[in-house]
Amino acid sequence: MKALSEQAWLANSPLRHRLFLGVWIGSVSLGFGNQIQLVGASWAMTEMTHSPQMVSLVTFSLNAPLLLFSMAFGALSDLHDKRKVILAAYAIMFTGALALAVLGYTGNLRPWLLLLFTFVMGTGFALNMPSWQASVRELVPVKELSSAVSMNAVGNNVTRTAGPGLGGAVVALGGVSAAFAIGALSCLPMMLSLRRWWKEPSRAQRSGETLGSAIGGGLRFTFYSGALSRIVLRAALGSVGYIGLISLLPLGVTRWLDGGSEIYGLLLSCTGIGAFLGVMGGQRLSRWMGPEGVLRLTHIGMAVALFGTPLSSSPFLTGALMVVFGAGAALMMLTFNVNMQLTSPAWVVGRALSVFQMGAFGGLAVGALLWGTVADMIGLANSFYLAGASLLVFVFVIGWISPLTRPDPSRLEIVDSPLETPEFGPDVHHLPVTISCEYEIAEEDEPRFRELMNEWRVFRLSHGVRHWKLERDPDREGVWLEEFERPSASDLLRQLPRMTRREKQIVDSFKAMHRGESEPRPVYTLKDGSDA
Repeated sequence: MKALSEQAWLANSPLRHRLFLGVWIGSVSLGFGNQIQLVGASWAMTEMTHSPQMVSLVTFSLNAPLLLFSMAFGALSDLHDKRKVILAAYAIMFTGALALAVLGYTGNLRPWLLLLFTFVMGTGFALNMPSWQASVRELVPVKELSSAVSMNAVGNNVTRTAGPGLGGAVVALGGVSAAFAIGALSCLPMMLSLRRWWKEPSRAQRSGETLGSAIGGGLRFTFYSGALSRIVLRAALGSVGYIGLISLLPLGVTRWLDGGSEIYGLLLSCTGIGAFLGVMGGQRLSRWMGPEGVLRLTHIGMAVALFGTPLSSSPFLTGALMVVFGAGAALMMLTFNVNMQLTSPAWVVGRALSVFQMGAFGGLAVGALLWGTVADMIGLANSFYLAGASLLVFVFVIGWISPLTRPDPSRLEIVDSPLETPEFGPDVHHLPVTISCEYEIAEEDEPRFRELMNEWRVFRLSHGVRHWKLERDPDREGVWLEEFERPSASDLLRQLPRMTRREKQIVDSFKAMHRGESEPRPVYTLKDGSDA
């Protein structure tokens, strides 16, 4: 019976796809390697300097690239073959870890060299993050995307739970150089798996878009997409509340539990266990409660942990609160991540995920600074209570104003555009283009036409158009004129193949409402006055 249930689980799991299984194993291997390396690097710095500030710089140097380069690396993910970007990222991480292992074994490791190569590994990790997350939708069917993202979260939390303890054992038995060597070896499974993944470059990757315009396009699309900007905002606010416990927990252990580093380590393991349990039940909860219901549950759970921790003098009770807290935090971020991917078209998903990561990591940075200052002003326990209250305010007030709804990924599938592609000579591709289109609409269709035009306007602005306007022709009854400008002819040609199913539905609706003798057709006028 047990064997049958395991077979049924595997039959419905994204792990049945061999390519996804291979890269999932590679990502789990990297997760363990990163945790072992972080323990080794922190311990190596402790042995070399005994400086708390230098030890803290190890974690900073590993995470700083996520803040500095996320947007650029997200753009690279969308512009280039994700497989090649991931390979480059793993090559960078392998090089950094190998360099530290060699320096350690030869006795030449120094504090600033440790920070330099830790930064190199962090850069590789930051380059990998958006490409790996965005590539999941290319490895499994769209209907299994949520399951695949959840499976990634399971792997991440398994490594986060077991990795630090394994790292401590490696350092104790083999020294810090062994930890770095294992970190380098952990890159190899993914690099070998990616050799089996070949795909035709997408039209977006062949478009010739520059890195600068790609970054601007990602920021603009996220800003104008109400669903995406809400997710980024709520992830940032949730991170601010979440970090209140994590950043102040060491002080709480010494003050309320009279414990040391061993109690602190056990409590962190409890958060990892909770995170694992949270993501395992995430899909079922999402189907039952919807994304907004899940967010309410997670924020309430984290708030309970923040309220209860200062009141507990028992490590066992505090450990139970940490399990609840870890489950809430992991499920919160999983919900945001899944909805971010299911709300982003394929051509911009890497950049959208980068904006999401910047919002989440920005919330962590702001929150860590905020709650430390608050604790100095009003006391440690009160800062915990205030952080818990902030989570409840965020989820109930913002959730009431603008709730997170269940996304429909089919609306974002790229389809063949019904619009004709204009022809421009290569010598005018840099010139701005004005696009105008006339619609002849019956009076009874005007309310629906205006409603669709409001949605169409958001699509236009998110794709980078300028000076968009819609006017009624004063001389011709029932005639409406839409007009806007593209920054260049090449920008227009890049965007036309990116039409989603929902955009095509709007275009088809305009055609159905149009009362003219022929279909409404855009007119393209270059800045020099010539027509396409």
